[in-house]
Amino acid sequence: SNPALKLNAGDILLVCNAGGATTEIGLLELFDSTPMQPSLRQVAAVVGVGNGSMNIDQSFQKLVQRKLDLYGSDAQIANHQDFAMKLARSRAFQSIKHSFGTDVEDIPEYRIALDNLGLGITRDFCQPALRIDKGRMMFSR
Repeated sequence: SNPALKLNAGDILLVCNAGGATTEIGLLELFDSTPMQPSLRQVAAVVGVGNGSMNIDQSFQKLVQRKLDLYGSDAQIANHQDFAMKLARSRAFQSIKHSFGTDVEDIPEYRIALDNLGLGITRDFCQPALRIDKGRMMFSR
């Protein structure tokens, strides 16, 4: 029981499970508000929507791939078919994704380091057409 949250019989709760591939939403009604053992009943069926965090990764990967397809690529990137996938799975991108919208990550431009992707890209690598400067690929908010 959480004393900061007072629930009464008849209250409706919105339950959201935002997972990796889907987000499920359901409505539950509190019909017995006994503090240590409340009873709930389902009001509406759980609905799953395909918009989990994996979709964000896939969309980012497609964005990077479109940039590569549109602007071509440098020799350091051309030999790596999995560049976009590795960038989407990188710690740097995952960190940005997990804190996106917070005060910490509310910045106009994100710079993702490429030298730690295991692709042999160095910190001095530049490719203006792809917005890569000093080994970091830039993305506007």
